[in-house]
Amino acid sequence: DINADSVTSVAGNLLGGSSGRVDGSLNLAKFKKPTDVAARAKANGDTVLYIADSGNNVLRKIVLPLGEVSTLAGTGNTISTQTLDGPANFVEFKTPAQVQLDLSFGAEMLYVTDKGFHAVRAVDLQTMLVTTVAGKVGTAGQVDGKTAEARFNNPTGLVIKPNHPSSTLYITEATRVRVVDLGVKAVFPVAGGGSYNNGPGGVVKFTSLESIAWSPDPFTVVVADQGVFKKIFLTATFSPTSLPTYTGESWSTFKAELFHKYSGDFTQCIWHPEENTYRGKGRCARYLEDRQLM
Repeated sequence: DINADSVTSVAGNLLGGSSGRVDGSLNLAKFKKPTDVAARAKANGDTVLYIADSGNNVLRKIVLPLGEVSTLAGTGNTISTQTLDGPANFVEFKTPAQVQLDLSFGAEMLYVTDKGFHAVRAVDLQTMLVTTVAGKVGTAGQVDGKTAEARFNNPTGLVIKPNHPSSTLYITEATRVRVVDLGVKAVFPVAGGGSYNNGPGGVVKFTSLESIAWSPDPFTVVVADQGVFKKIFLTATFSPTSLPTYTGESWSTFKAELFHKYSGDFTQCIWHPEENTYRGKGRCARYLEDRQLM
């Protein structure tokens, strides 16, 4: 309670309690390394808390003031390959890290960074079905592109761009920040992987990113990097739907010409084979604009 300068335990037992996985009343419930919470105010006056119970490999739910704890999604197992997506009570998570609610434009989605399974996943709170929205469950990597082909390496932080008609998720990994644009179903680099403490996104370096949060400025996010908070300024034209596109030559020819003419980073260009179209930003966008003027 910020107004009262006080901290109150909502669920679990702090005094001599042990970790575990127990549903039920608030004072008897047990958690294991909970890492994040998202809150929702319901029309009936209830408040629902969604918990990333990382140590138990599940998502939990607390309904207040009823005072009931339940398992929202996950079995707690992490070894099966048969229940990666599907009904919430059958799927598996591995060290879920951060959760974010998206209730905009009629949606009722809970997004989660599934750190141990190297994927970004979603729980539809209306149908209680779990889907993988980016990455491949159980496969680590560092690949941008279409959401189904993208790869993540221990994604942790997660924040949703507010008031956006198609969900746009900003994700942190250890040394990079990336964006999942579900409107165009693509993953793009934002910042990290460079050598400098400050500067443009492509040259800046991070050490050990954890959380990410949106600032009051609609084009700025804040990240926690090993005890240091850093701002990342996003351009208003970042959304791929507003960036230049070009239809034409093969991907290998495109990359070679881009690199030769602009010293461009072709990872900023996304090839959409079903449309025979490129989309991009930065130097890639400049190249595409030049091509369209030819």
